[in-house]
Amino acid sequence: MADPATPAPKLEIAHVLFMDVVAYSTMAMDQQRLVLEQLQAIVSRNPEFIRSLQADQLIRLPTGDGMALVFFTDPETPVRCALGLARELRASPHIKMRIGIHTGPVYRVPDINANLNVSGGGINLAQRVMDCGDAGHILVSQAVADVVGEVSAWRAALHDLGEAEVKHGVRIHLFNVYTGEAGNPARPQKLRIAARRKAIRRSEVAIATAAIFVAGVVSWFLLLHRRPGNYAIAPVKGRRSVAVLGFKNLSGRPDVGWLSTALSEMLTTELAGGEKLLTIPGENVARMKLDLSLPDTDSLARDTLQRIHSNLGSDLVVLGSYLDASGEIRLDMRIEDAVQGEMLAVLSESGSEKQLLALVATAGRELRRHCNAEAITPEQASEMQASLAPGAEVAQLYAEGLQRLRTFDAIAARDPLQRAAAIDSNFALVHSALAETWAQLGYDEKGRQEAKRAVETSAGLSREQQLWIRAADRAANHDWPQAIQLYKTLFALYPDNLEYGLKVGETELAAGRPKDALLSIDELRKRAPQGGRDPRIDLMEAEAAGGTGDYKRQQQVAAHAADQAQQLGARLLLARALDVQGIAAQKLGNLELAKSEYEQARQIYVSVGDENGAADELNSLAGLFRDQGQIGKAREALERALVSYRRSGNQRSLEHTLGNLGNNLYAHGDLKGAMSLFQQSLAIAREVGDQRSQALTLDNFGNLHDDLGELNAAMHSYEQSAEVWKTIGDKDGEALASYHIGVMLYAQGELAAAHQRLREALAMAQQLEDKQRIGTILLSMGQIEEDQGDLSQARSTQERALSTAQAAGEELGVAGCRMWLAALFMDEGKPGQAIAPLQASIDAFHR
Repeated sequence: MADPATPAPKLEIAHVLFMDVVAYSTMAMDQQRLVLEQLQAIVSRNPEFIRSLQADQLIRLPTGDGMALVFFTDPETPVRCALGLARELRASPHIKMRIGIHTGPVYRVPDINANLNVSGGGINLAQRVMDCGDAGHILVSQAVADVVGEVSAWRAALHDLGEAEVKHGVRIHLFNVYTGEAGNPARPQKLRIAARRKAIRRSEVAIATAAIFVAGVVSWFLLLHRRPGNYAIAPVKGRRSVAVLGFKNLSGRPDVGWLSTALSEMLTTELAGGEKLLTIPGENVARMKLDLSLPDTDSLARDTLQRIHSNLGSDLVVLGSYLDASGEIRLDMRIEDAVQGEMLAVLSESGSEKQLLALVATAGRELRRHCNAEAITPEQASEMQASLAPGAEVAQLYAEGLQRLRTFDAIAARDPLQRAAAIDSNFALVHSALAETWAQLGYDEKGRQEAKRAVETSAGLSREQQLWIRAADRAANHDWPQAIQLYKTLFALYPDNLEYGLKVGETELAAGRPKDALLSIDELRKRAPQGGRDPRIDLMEAEAAGGTGDYKRQQQVAAHAADQAQQLGARLLLARALDVQGIAAQKLGNLELAKSEYEQARQIYVSVGDENGAADELNSLAGLFRDQGQIGKAREALERALVSYRRSGNQRSLEHTLGNLGNNLYAHGDLKGAMSLFQQSLAIAREVGDQRSQALTLDNFGNLHDDLGELNAAMHSYEQSAEVWKTIGDKDGEALASYHIGVMLYAQGELAAAHQRLREALAMAQQLEDKQRIGTILLSMGQIEEDQGDLSQARSTQERALSTAQAAGEELGVAGCRMWLAALFMDEGKPGQAIAPLQASIDAFHR
């Protein structure tokens, strides 16, 4: 605390000229000495310096690589002094000097050697002004410009540069002073880099036509993982196909409603025994019943049977009813020919609820006999036994869990499945169902644990079931090569089961290998009937086309899939096709069409009770609203989606939507609000073990810190993101993080290091053939080359970015590249040639 008796130093307004020699530290010691001596000589004969010194209105301060001149005269004196020094230094081009001038408060204080010195904001800010300049620049603060600009003789020499951010996040308004004889008219590199760094970040949206986080990456991820199970439409003709549709509860008691699912699962297993019949999975039957609004019933009309055949691809169907009276069950079954619409057999079996397995075994034998399937061997019987729930209690819990899971209620499925696993921890199929449940809820690590447990307990199952469980385990662990190989093995062993071929392509897409998926699709079309015009195959082709950046093809093929699905009455497939069409339309810049298709898909999901699917479409609509600048609508859609995800317990989608909402606030300028939402998103991602989302959110943190001017914190976030991407082996994510690290290095003026890091990111993007990423990186590399003074190379690189965007069919990407090429024309002093590409960019952004 200051002594009140000690008088405080007098606060004065000074006009400070700060100068230093650029690249002084790179000079040899003898050269440094010589340059300083020459500079001191030039300064000492400057008329303004001499007059102020003689009037005792000047303090001289050495700074090692230059000096500060603190004038106590008027604001024009340091500016006149600077211009005079610049004119004289033209005769000494080896001395590259920059100057900064500011008017502000200072104290006169003695230094440790009792020499007169000054301290305070006036001199500190003058140094910050100088730090923004390059060789030859004379920069002045707004405080100086406001005064000297009142004099008409100075107005022509003052050139407004706008605001610049300096140390500790302080922002200062700068002006460049130059005339025909002195000064540097070029925009300072630090200001060019700051402006371009912001523009580069915004041009990512133009090149990728996606929001920072989920409008592209997460929509694609949700599309591939949205809902389990596929339809079995038109399987390859080989084995006769049969679907167990379920059984009507005649008891009138909800407490025995689980028997419909239990009996269906068990009889499907019985019919699969011996591999003579191709059985349709229960989840596919559940989707079909939702599509056709088909309740459990004990008989079907001919036209309904034909619709089931068209939708599900089943030759035969089994259905009927059951009556549970005091634990005694009577099961009535009908086998119907779905192609001809004829009844083939009526069967009836009775037994105790406690002896459910025996009842099912007897019924299964009769069903196989009437389906012309051979009797099974003792070994096959043992495999079937391992597939059945051990005991009535486990059977009930397992059936209840499956029923909930297949009707989009994973959170309700979790409890009965966990209880079933606790009663019998060696029942492989309940672990498999739990793995799927945890995956739908977004708990990746718990899903992986259950998938592993399913493998460990699967030894007694059939070869087909074991391969399926192992493949699912590898996919859960993102061991894509092994998962793909296992699905290929299944497809080779069972070529009439199109499910396995579809899983090959789906897993290749999840692995980021769209070209491989397209080859698998060609194989599927050869094996499938009717020329392979199966809406599931079309949908997969559309997804793969989007993965290669061919959005026109994606749109066309998805439209064909939608037509096929509509003819079949497959509402859920139609919703998926509309969603893919919406993605393609958005990528191609047709936002109104995309909005219509997303909304149609949402309404379908609402109609079938798929709350998560409807919320996913709200997410897509939010991204579209944000692209249109309708921030309020985007926020409303995201908040509605959050309510749905919280209700359904879908943590992955909840976490993604929090990130989306954070980006919405970010776009609206609410950086603190965005930071809070990103923190919530990151906490959930860590809780559920979703490393991919962790990396993406860390990347968002980097963007936020960057906008707040916290460059070190931004770099730290990007580096953390890069480490996570590397850990999970995601080259696309690693390329994204490397790109952002390169932009950060650029922001810090480390141009060579930034260019090298971007070259590394480019190599990864080229390996993945990611045209969007390639275009973004090339554009940034071109900016750096321009700042390095290599305009020829900059033009070549930016033209490569333009051709990449054109090849990808990215209208907005093309517009962004043309904008930067126009800027290059202006930097080359050719403003006339910049007009045409700028006008084309304006037209595209308007569209």
